[in-house]
Amino acid sequence: MPVLLYRRDWWERIINLPALAESGMIAPRDLDLVRMVESADEAWDIIRDFCTERCGESQPDPIWIAAPWQLL
Repeated sequence: MPVLLYRRDWWERIINLPALAESGMIAPRDLDLVRMVESADEAWDIIRDFCTERCGESQPDPIWIAAPWQLL
């Protein structure tokens, strides 16, 4: 499952992922799991692609369900 970090510019100042991998704090292969995103749409695309690759089929777009009082 990908790890999504919102606001790339902030995270790149706070954490140096390549340095963590070089020092053995995280596995180099795990660098591909961490993705920095700028929007909810970008995050959803990454999640959907991950599920499609893993499950081998297309996943539906999310369905927004209205609360009962919104249907009146």
